[in-house]
Amino acid sequence: MPRPIVYGNGRLLVALDARLRIRELFYPQVGQYDHLGGRAIRMGAWANGHFSWLDADDWTRTMAYETATLCGVLSAVDTRLGVSIEFQEGVLPDRPAFVRLMRVKNLTHLPLDVRLFFNHDLAIAESDTGQTALYHPEADALIHYKGSHAFLFGGRTESQHATSYHTAVKGYGGQDGSWQDAEDGVLDMNPICQGSIDSTLGLRLTLSPGEQQEASYSIVAGASIVEVVADYASLRRKSPSMWLRGLSQASRASCRCCEACLKGLPRPVAEFCEQSLLILLTQIDHKGAILAANDSDIMVSNRAHYSYVWPRDGALVAQVLDRFGLHGHSERFFDYCLELEPTVGGLFLQKYQVDGSLGASWHPWVGAGAPVQEDETALTLLALRDHLRASGGLAEARTELRGFATTMAEGLLAFRDPTTALPLPSYDLWEERRGVHTFTVASVIVGLEAGADLFAAWTNQELANRCATAAQAMREAMMARLFDPKEAAFVRGLKADGTPDKEPDASTLLVGLVGALPMDHPAVAANAEFVRRKLAVRTEVGGLARYDGDWYWRQPDSLFIDPPPGNPWIITTLWLAQTQITIAKRPAELEEPLETIRWAMRLAGPTGVLPEQVHPLTGEHLSVSPLTWSHAELLRTAMDWCERAALLGGAAS
Repeated sequence: MPRPIVYGNGRLLVALDARLRIRELFYPQVGQYDHLGGRAIRMGAWANGHFSWLDADDWTRTMAYETATLCGVLSAVDTRLGVSIEFQEGVLPDRPAFVRLMRVKNLTHLPLDVRLFFNHDLAIAESDTGQTALYHPEADALIHYKGSHAFLFGGRTESQHATSYHTAVKGYGGQDGSWQDAEDGVLDMNPICQGSIDSTLGLRLTLSPGEQQEASYSIVAGASIVEVVADYASLRRKSPSMWLRGLSQASRASCRCCEACLKGLPRPVAEFCEQSLLILLTQIDHKGAILAANDSDIMVSNRAHYSYVWPRDGALVAQVLDRFGLHGHSERFFDYCLELEPTVGGLFLQKYQVDGSLGASWHPWVGAGAPVQEDETALTLLALRDHLRASGGLAEARTELRGFATTMAEGLLAFRDPTTALPLPSYDLWEERRGVHTFTVASVIVGLEAGADLFAAWTNQELANRCATAAQAMREAMMARLFDPKEAAFVRGLKADGTPDKEPDASTLLVGLVGALPMDHPAVAANAEFVRRKLAVRTEVGGLARYDGDWYWRQPDSLFIDPPPGNPWIITTLWLAQTQITIAKRPAELEEPLETIRWAMRLAGPTGVLPEQVHPLTGEHLSVSPLTWSHAELLRTAMDWCERAALLGGAAS
């Protein structure tokens, strides 16, 4: 199930599923730790003897953001209970706190006794053992703690504080937890429990017919009981509406950079892009790590997740951030890369944890040495050059960054076959096969050329010349060995025996997009048409698959009269749009890529969250959502469109 609503400030990340359950709770870093680990914080309501959790089918739910903010606007209505609840909520920009303001309305013609319950089922530090849940009378709140992590859950109505609470053992010794105790509308008030536990907080309102009252609920994260109690006391000095108003203002301030970059887009499209930027920023840790995604439902596939940093993905996101003028985020990303676990021969491996240690992997170390993924290093070097240029820091680059660039460049230079001038075999963009791949070759070419630019600026002409010479030789080898003149397209790569792998692959679009060839090179346009013809998903959903026969989250062929090559991916479809934009010669040629941006808008739904891929028949989000890379490519496409439209004198419609 996707995460249609995410809130975050670089330290605390809170994400909801489509049934209004809080499913992700990351603190003190985005991506580490998820203190829910597949569990949930959920809400229920009791009214005049009847109870229902808000994730039940009885409720009609809506979810959206206030325009260009990270302030959620949600609703839940249960006509059987006679209750409607409107929510305004979000994570505050300057403190590890989530605030929810609720407006509860009696839909009946009789007085209504309404009781709201909030159940907290945590796995602190990603384990459910050794936890304590307690009621803290001074704070009038429940607190869960273990080690250096503490979470306070507080609530109040217009007339009173929390009215009830309960802590209980859960999932051990036949105990089901405190959540069951809520369903009769009365909590047992057990003040403390340890081990594998949960807790439930209760609020009570008495509503006249048609009356509406406000209630609030808060989560405060910290390192100790003392810290969260003090922070909650500070939070209570202002009303929830004031805190949320400040959140909206801070969000809109973050979007001011969009005005110039998105000039010329239709206003609804520009607003969608502004929201996309805000969603992207929630996935970045305050210390610089750019996470791929933070959606724990992917754990059902192989007990692994996307809460890692792929240096390649991070580099591509950093390029987008620099184009928006958000240089601080990019600077912190490169600082994060400086602290990564030592590379192998100057080259990055697959992915890394938020703390810089090596991430989980399925790439074997036997047979050919360390499982290098060379594009990770090459694109990081490219993004570093682009960042230093954009931020005006090229000449004054710090000693650490100069050394980092040198290590990466020397690694790329060493990892070459002297016979072919191509890189040695490494893993492909999709991390599925080892060989010499066209996308990797293109990445190394532009990475080496970026190195040449950097070292020339830093008066290391010898290294600059070596990089430039190797890049040109590699470009010539790429055209000689990886372009198929018969198909007028790039092959995916070379197999272990040196023969071409001719499976159509969308990653070859990046030969032009990353700059390994000029976009006006005949091979770029010809390859784009080949990829489009071979990988188009010919259903009502549309889009572009990764490659022919893509197996990842593939839907059964029996569903289709003509099975598609794979599921539509957001990034691959946007790559095709970027290619169309860059080779456009007339304003009319920009209409189709603009429609592709609108295609992404439709798939994102009312909250603007983009997934990795979608179901080819229904458009349902598959794999993880939101995917940071998808949002970055959406923003890159939009900026490319605006720049090209301005150049060609085109007008949006």
